[in-house]
Amino acid sequence: MPHTLRYTFGSVAGDLGFSELTIRAMLGHASQNVTQDYIHIDEALKLAVRRTSDEIERLLAEGAEKLEAIRLVA
Repeated sequence: MPHTLRYTFGSVAGDLGFSELTIRAMLGHASQNVTQDYIHIDEALKLAVRRTSDEIERLLAEGAEKLEAIRLVA
């Protein structure tokens, strides 16, 4: 299950247009060698994680609303 969640998180981040580098860093796949260039990615990563999480929350809520509508019709 954790792998599925990571895969979904990465896929949604890709759908939102985040770069492969950003997604790798969000998922912890980035190199362990931290350079000065990566210091500037910090805020971008926070934004990417927040937007991706918000989108997953929106999709889940949308799915829940659809399920509720189906239940009301049935």
